[in-house]
Amino acid sequence: MSAPVPPVLIVDDEKNMRLSLKTMLVDEEYPVRAVESAEEALSLLGREDFLMVITDARLGGMSGYEFLGRARAQWPDLPVLMITAYATPKLAVEALKAGAMDYLPKPFAPEELLHLVRRCAERHRLLQDNARLRARATETYRLDQIVGECPKVRELRQSIQKFAPTDARVLILGESGTGKELVAGSLHSLSHRTRANYVRINCAAIPEALLESELFGHEKGSFTGAIKQKLGRVEEADGGTIFLDEIADMSRPLQAKLLRFLEDGSFTRVGGTQELRVNVRLLAATNRDIVAAISSDQFREDLFHRLNVVQLRLPPLRERGEDVALLADYFLLTFGISMNKSTRAISRAARQKLLAHHWPGNVRELRNVIERALILENGSEIQPESLPDFHLEARLHKTELTPKPANGQSLDEIMTTFERDLITSILEQHHFNLAKTAEHLKISRHALRYRIQRLNISAGTVDDEEPSAGVWEGGRDMNTIYFWLADANPADVMAKSRSWSDPAKREVILLLSAVALAVLAVFVWAVFFRKPGRRRHRHHHHEGEGYRRAPITPKPEAEEEETEEEMEEDEDSAKSGRRHRRRREHRPRNPTLAETGGLPPLRKEPPKASGPS
Repeated sequence: MSAPVPPVLIVDDEKNMRLSLKTMLVDEEYPVRAVESAEEALSLLGREDFLMVITDARLGGMSGYEFLGRARAQWPDLPVLMITAYATPKLAVEALKAGAMDYLPKPFAPEELLHLVRRCAERHRLLQDNARLRARATETYRLDQIVGECPKVRELRQSIQKFAPTDARVLILGESGTGKELVAGSLHSLSHRTRANYVRINCAAIPEALLESELFGHEKGSFTGAIKQKLGRVEEADGGTIFLDEIADMSRPLQAKLLRFLEDGSFTRVGGTQELRVNVRLLAATNRDIVAAISSDQFREDLFHRLNVVQLRLPPLRERGEDVALLADYFLLTFGISMNKSTRAISRAARQKLLAHHWPGNVRELRNVIERALILENGSEIQPESLPDFHLEARLHKTELTPKPANGQSLDEIMTTFERDLITSILEQHHFNLAKTAEHLKISRHALRYRIQRLNISAGTVDDEEPSAGVWEGGRDMNTIYFWLADANPADVMAKSRSWSDPAKREVILLLSAVALAVLAVFVWAVFFRKPGRRRHRHHHHEGEGYRRAPITPKPEAEEEETEEEMEEDEDSAKSGRRHRRRREHRPRNPTLAETGGLPPLRKEPPKASGPS
């Protein structure tokens, strides 16, 4: 048996018959309760639920026919099978009129009895499925179920409150697991159609050949297996709301028929000719890139414009920051009540691990993680050991290498988001090992630590295999300083200069101190220990007794013979130089201080010119 069913109640005053029937049903894995009188059977029916009742027509005390009447009066939906060794057509008719599901004469084949029991079990399962579907159809969605305090979620709640009271069509976009169905349910519950039907269809879960029949219904004989007329889901939603999930997976022919339905609410059943009309509000959602689907000719552009009266875009969980912790607490409280568990908190280490994960499955993945952790945890707080290692989930990382700007984002914000997502992805791939992550990114561990702090990445429990290197070790700290100076803006430098806790800042100060000491050492050497050199004059120097000719370096012989004109010019120059030297040698010189006894020499007046005045 695929699912458990309530027990079968056997009522017979013969012990052997009770044992025989019980053994037959237990072998088929049906639970059984057996009593010998109708009075005991009525008492049990008042306390327990049963799949069906098998009773004999003749019992000690209350007869089987009287028991059948009382049972049907109190439990009209309970199937009762009548068996008897005194079978006559008249008694059979009376039993069926009294409400028995069937009449079985003794002796009977075991297959006959088991066939009737299987029919009752199948009926029970169908009733249970119908009850679940009805409960789900009437399930209410509240706006406070959209948990989150980030700006995008607050704006989403405000938009729902604004557009819900209208009949405008809404297109809900977002990744899988972000809560599109919750948003659609909130739109219906806050509208004036809340008392009418709310019908949901997953277009990706229904085969293409059956989706049109499911949506618009079909006529009897319209295709093989259409044995009767079937109403479509749009007819069930008349006066209410219909939600088409994953609408981008709908085939193009059906998109054309849906486009016509959106124009005036009219449609035709499959195989029918009569045009029908309904009044419904349509909500649609998809997790695909709708623009890419239109570009690849998989989705009609005119249908997109018809649906896109109001567009709501749901942010992925990785962009919601601290909302991860809020959602985790919400799911912990919800599952804690349903499971009757005493765990009501999440430890700090477990919370950091949740914040560090990228969440490719979004809110649905977080919900499953908290449910699993609550099952495993036995203490008062959820510990990191109760959470998965996210190794497989990290391979489902959906971050694209090409950053796409959002509305109103500057270049710095786009690059910061891209760098944060990239570093988070590499950290998850290496289980938050800084050494391996830095090697993957081709930077030092200190540069990676600085980026983690600057980008506010919550790295959880970081595993650093190698010891911290010294300032001058292996040249890697020069890379650290380079990355720190290249990335830091003045505000970051001023913020980090208030504390010695930042390793990159300490290394910069130590390096600058070393450079200052080196400059100071060079200065001291130049002033106190360097030997002064001779002062060299270009032409001649003073000896105290006049001026002496500087030695003339002989000129190299010319490679070619001089011409007669050049020789004459050299000779004239030599004569002129001799006359100038003779004139200078006969010029009187000034006496020295030694010759005058330390007194400055008297200035001689030039001789007056002789001759008439």
